[in-house]
Amino acid sequence: MQSNVCAFPLYRQRRIVSVVAEALSSKDGEHANRFWRQIARNLLRQLVASGVAVETAEEEIRMLL
Repeated sequence: MQSNVCAFPLYRQRRIVSVVAEALSSKDGEHANRFWRQIARNLLRQLVASGVAVETAEEEIRMLL
């Protein structure tokens, strides 16, 4: 049996949202896209490593957009 636990959604974690938003505000175009993709990859790795299912982790990251 497999279960998914999301203690607190990413989009509600003020620190993550603030840091990403501040960093993105100084970037544009492809630079911003590369930055966001790197952040998303790192978050996905962290969530999966902590036991979150890949599909759930991907959904959490999409909600940050």
